[in-house]
Amino acid sequence: MNRFKSTTSQPHSEPNSTIASLQRGVFLIELTALIPLLLVVLFAGVQLTSSLGTTQIMGSISREVGNRVSRTCISPSNVVDDSCVAAAVAEVNSYADQELPGTVVSVSVYMYDSSLGAAQLLSFHTHSSPGLTQSRYSASTVPAQLPFILNPLTPVATISEVFYTRPQLAVYAVIEPFIPKDLYEATVF
Repeated sequence: MNRFKSTTSQPHSEPNSTIASLQRGVFLIELTALIPLLLVVLFAGVQLTSSLGTTQIMGSISREVGNRVSRTCISPSNVVDDSCVAAAVAEVNSYADQELPGTVVSVSVYMYDSSLGAAQLLSFHTHSSPGLTQSRYSASTVPAQLPFILNPLTPVATISEVFYTRPQLAVYAVIEPFIPKDLYEATVF
């Protein structure tokens, strides 16, 4: 007789299956927390890249219109051709509207008046309805903001501004507070 009786017992699979199911549960919980976080990071990256590209285009538009007005619409004796400024703004705004629909371009030309020690607005043109854009410059703020531009040696300054409002998408509602919706670019000549 065999003293050692061979007994077949059921393998202890129950604790192992419990551990495996707990591990699967933890994995699913981690996955449900991680996927939304990854989506937010992905959407934020896409939106930031889009905003940077838009800002680059706006900078080019601002430089183009400011340069065009400075070179073609202001005579050597500092006389501003108002119709030339209006035509330049309208033409550049039509190009800008093809790249970024809803873009608003405005140009202000200021002249330093040495007798007053202040700036005078010689010309202002925008290709939008009044009140749609609010220029960040005015005859009263230009001398304070741009003292290095307006002086007796360079009496005329051309300020070109570009305004653009990005379309809002419901997908980006979580990240909208962190990435500005209204974009602005200005160039001073």
